[in-house]
Amino acid sequence: MKRERGTIIQICGMRGVLFTIFAVACLAAGFIVFPAVVLKTAWNYFEFLPVISIYQGVLLWAIVAIALYMANNNVVSMRSGSRITDDELKQMIENIKIQNKK
Repeated sequence: MKRERGTIIQICGMRGVLFTIFAVACLAAGFIVFPAVVLKTAWNYFEFLPVISIYQGVLLWAIVAIALYMANNNVVSMRSGSRITDDELKQMIENIKIQNKK
């Protein structure tokens, strides 16, 4: 089995630390805060919905992002499964009981 080697990122001096902080802040602003503000503004546009804050916008964005991830990566299946007969169900239950006794 081939061993994979990770990438090492070296941060040199105060300039490297400041650049790292800047890069992390920009990533957080671009991927977390901006979509949350857009969703909050879109939510608050409708008068019949309660007004939400930026924190609730972040939660709403997290819900949307997780739902999109789950839908795109087949985490949740949206199709109907194959039907099993009563005999197959009884056999499965017996197998589970046998495995639990071990």
